[in-house]
Formats: sequence, C-alpha cells, structure tokens
Amino acid sequence: MTYSELLTQADQLASSLSHRGLPAPKCAIVILPKIKPWWVINTAASLTETIISPGSLMLSEKDILYRLKMCEADAIFCDISTMRKIERSTKHIPWRILTDETEEEEIKALPKDWVSYHSILDEGKGMKPIRKKFSGHSIAQLFFTSGTTGHPKMVPHTQVGYGMGHMVTAREWLNLQPEDIMWNVSDLGWAKSAYSNLFAPLLSGSTSFIHKMPKFDSKTVLKTLEEIPISVICLPPTAYRAIVQEDLSKFKPKNLKRCASAGEPLTEEVQNFWKEKTGIWIQEGYGQSEGTISCFTSPGMKVKPGFIGKPTYGFDLKILDSDLKELGPNEVGQIAYDLKRSWPYGLFKGYYKNEELNNKVFVKGYFLTGDNAFIDEEGYVCCVGRNDDIIKTAGYVIRNILIMFGLTSYRVGPFEVESALIEHPAVIESAVVGSPDKERGHVIKAFVVLREDYKETIKTEEGYSALVKELKDFVKNVTAPYKYPRKASFNCINSSKSALQLKLNLAYEFDRVCRRSSKNKQR
Repeated sequence: MTYSELLTQADQLASSLSHRGLPAPKCAIVILPKIKPWWVINTAASLTETIISPGSLMLSEKDILYRLKMCEADAIFCDISTMRKIERSTKHIPWRILTDETEEEEIKALPKDWVSYHSILDEGKGMKPIRKKFSGHSIAQLFFTSGTTGHPKMVPHTQVGYGMGHMVTAREWLNLQPEDIMWNVSDLGWAKSAYSNLFAPLLSGSTSFIHKMPKFDSKTVLKTLEEIPISVICLPPTAYRAIVQEDLSKFKPKNLKRCASAGEPLTEEVQNFWKEKTGIWIQEGYGQSEGTISCFTSPGMKVKPGFIGKPTYGFDLKILDSDLKELGPNEVGQIAYDLKRSWPYGLFKGYYKNEELNNKVFVKGYFLTGDNAFIDEEGYVCCVGRNDDIIKTAGYVIRNILIMFGLTSYRVGPFEVESALIEHPAVIESAVVGSPDKERGHVIKAFVVLREDYKETIKTEEGYSALVKELKDFVKNVTAPYKYPRKASFNCINSSKSALQLKLNLAYEFDRVCRRSSKNKQR
C-alpha cells in the first residue's frame, strides 16, 4: 500500500463513517491482526477526531467488555475470531465493524447488526473528504497498560503531543529515511506498534514491513532478513536472545543497516554476540505507554553494552531517591521526569479517569515512571527494574524482589539473576520471581527454558537435582552469592512470549498464593 492509497482509503472511511446516519465514532476499540485496514483506521480516526484504543488479539471477552465500558467506546473494529467472542455481549455498541483483508471473508462471517469494513470503505468513494477542524489537544490514542496490581490503566495521548513526541522516535532513535524499510515485530495491540509501525514510519515517509508469522520464529526472521531489503528492525531482547541461539555463521542480511531494541534491558552477552556476528550494534531505547522515547542510543553514538543510552532532549530525566532527592552517578533510584521547567512532547497529562493514581505519579513537579536505574559518569542510563513490583523476602533483594541474607537486606533485580542464568549453556530463557517461603518470606525462584540437548538431563530425579545445583553454583560464581535462585523449575514457560509478560504472570500467581496463604493463617 502506498501513502497515496492510504490517504485515499482513510478519506473514504472517514467520509462514510460521518454520513451513515450516526455520528462518527467518538472512541473505537481496534483489535486486528497485521492487516492493512489497521493503518487506514488509525489514519481515518485523525480526520474524524475518533479516539483509537488498540487491543491484542489475545484479549478475552471479559477483557474487551471491560475496555469498552471504561473508555466509553461506541465502536469496535475487530477480526472474525474476536467478533465470535463478543458478538452476543456487545449489542449495545452502535458501531460493530467486522474487519478482514477482503470483503468476501467479511460477508461470509458477518452476523446481524454488524457492518463489513469494506462495505463502509466502498460507500465513501466519491464522497467529499472530511477536513474537520478540532483541537490538537483532543485525545488520539488511548492505551490500556497493565500494572502489577489492579485493572489495566488508561493512558491517553493527544493528536499534537503524541505526534510531535514521535519525531524523536523517527528521526533520532530509529533515524528513518524515506528509502528505509522498517520491520517492527510487535503485536498491533500495544503502544510499541504505535511507536514503530505507525508514527515513526509515517513521520519519516519510510516503508513499514509486516510479516504474518503466527508466532515468533527465529529461523523465519533470519530468512526474511536475507530475502527482503529490510534496513531497520526493532525487536524485543527476548527475540534477539532467541535468534542468537541459531547458527549465524552463514547469516547474510540483504540490506540490514540498523537494529533497535526496547521493552526490557538487553544483556551485554547478546549485544556483543550480535555485533560480532552481524557487525551492527543494537540501539536500545527506553519509553513507556505513558510517553514516547526518552532515552536511547542513536546511530553514531558510542554503544555501552548493558546501558540504554542517554536521555533525549525534551525529557529532563533524573534519578531520585525515595525522598525525591536527585542522586549522583552510579546511585540506583527511580527514573523521573522533571516537569518544573517544561512538559515534554509525548508525555501524557495523566491517567484517564484515575486521579488517585495521578496523585501518586505526579509529585512535586516530577513524573515518577516506576522504573529503577542509575546514570554513570558519562551520562549513560542503566535500567535495573521496576519500582512497583518489589517482593520482600528474607535475605536479599533482587531488583524487583527483596530477599534477606543474614540480617541484611539488599536490592537486586531479577534482570541481574536472569542475565547470569542466560550465560549458562543450558539456558535459552528465564524469568525470576519471589516464591513464598515459610522461613524467609520469599526466596528467589527461576523458571527456565532449557536447550533441547539438556532436556534429557532432567528426566531423572538425580539429573534434575544436579542441574538445579549446577545453576545455583553458576549464578553464585557469575554474580553476588545472595542473588542465586534457591528454587528452579524447567520448561514451564514459552520462550516466544515477552519475558516481561512472563514475569508479570508469574508474579501475579505467587501473589495470589501468598494472599491465599495469609487468609488461611488468619482462620
């Protein structure tokens, strides 16, 4: 699809939505696979002043109904599989638009009171394009972002603020040029897709490449990079970790020039290995659903493995202690944006309909991100974990887990333990959480995905115990002794999933067990 075709179809859709006897949608939930209509819908929404709230295909009926209610959506664009989840429970929604790649597929599955996306698109042909005047401060995107507790929070971004904020994403971090072909592998339901599939390519006039692989596959990625002249890729660290398990000795990408990563910290081991095999450094970036990119390594900038990069202009990034006092070099504290002098483009103005939470994150002229980090003497930022998912345990603390060792408590991040584990030849991926323990409150537990040639080892009790001990000793030797996992479980997680999501799921499960245990004690 060319930019000319995109604008033509967006005009058709916007015109048709505005002339069907109903007001154009005020807010639309969009749940789609990687198909062209997603780009058309997002572009048309900017013409009709419709708020777009993207969602993942993995959302359940309950999840979708919650979102529809909370953001007061009056429209939903979704694929056939999602429609079948919610067909009976969404009859109160004025606009229910079934969206597929072809009208033929839509018509085959179209239920009563639903409308075919392509039929609406066709109705807009020949209509006068909509050029509605509205405030640039109206909401353009409304993301739902999960915390470690409670329901997902609503994060609104404005037409002007979000677009201007992503100028840095496009021009500075990704350095996109009109001739570039950009491949971002993230699901269209997340803010990362708005970053690198929508705003960055459109703002730079580059091409956005989409692959319809049903799930992430390392071999498919490598083959695609060898066959298609993709010049820029953006992958999460888990994807890079999976790819470097493949044989890269014969890997010859057709046109790859820049590689980016975001979503979680990238290990030094993966960064150095990728550079050795491809000759390209991975440019890390730090951003949140709440804001655009605020810290990154740009092309031409010195890469420091283990560090994200330096804060970008516009974001006055500080590291604060619990008393909101600025910390010095190499001191770990919470990442905050100082808003006292100016408000950065791309940073939201507050969670939608949640003043209680806003009062917790906007404090004394700062926005508190909830992420912990430190800045070294050269101004490079190293992220060490979340501030709001700390689990107290007896001995030490791991970046997100507090563990006790003797009479002293230490803060250590799960990332530190996971980084140590992944250096062991048996480990493909790991997620570390706090596990309930009668004596210590919590201890560190590692969930580990093993390489194929190690899976036979754990089939016997003796082999299982031996490998657990080997991993414990390995971590003790690689990092501080108090960071080793006292428990381990193998092959219980899917390495194709986001490591961050794995940790959140596991932490939630342990939190549920702890609450149940606490209630039993009270009885």
